[in-house]
Amino acid sequence: LKEETGLEGDLAYRGTAHLREYDRKNSLLEDKFFFIILAEDLKGEFIEEFQGGRNFWCSKSKFNKLKKLFQGDKEMLEIALGNKVCLIELNFEVDEY
Repeated sequence: LKEETGLEGDLAYRGTAHLREYDRKNSLLEDKFFFIILAEDLKGEFIEEFQGGRNFWCSKSKFNKLKKLFQGDKEMLEIALGNKVCLIELNFEVDEY
């Protein structure tokens, strides 16, 4: 968290997401795991630009309207904001990689 955002906070493990992406021929393109962490009571100097891209703040309603989300982002946000620790497995077909 600190390396990419400049922030520190109280972290709580909320779950794991296992995502697999396939092409139209059903060939596996990517198989990845994400650890879902909720961060609260944030402190530090927020870094907007970093080597991998750009950080920004937005409300949940604005997040749900973003056009460029990764597969599974909405599901992972719901898990992060929930009260249970979860494991989800999602499979997606992608047109381009």
